[in-house]
Amino acid sequence: MICSVSAALLASGCATSQFHASSWEYKAIEVEDYKNNLETRLNNFANQGWMVVSVSTFVVEQKRQDLPSIQTKMDSIVLKRKKQ
Repeated sequence: MICSVSAALLASGCATSQFHASSWEYKAIEVEDYKNNLETRLNNFANQGWMVVSVSTFVVEQKRQDLPSIQTKMDSIVLKRKKQ
């Protein structure tokens, strides 16, 4: 997934020299649930100059022997900021 996001950003970033992809740095974070102060985490990233560019949701299934499997919703968030 990160490769496809990076490829898309590189392609769109190279359209003009002002917004060339090399002037950005990217960070991907995964969030298991929203009970762990997601807003606080995102605000902390924003204070450091990061902005959200992509969010995707997926389900992780943990199979357990002789027990029902556990499904956990995960979110992957891609952030970017100008290189410092």
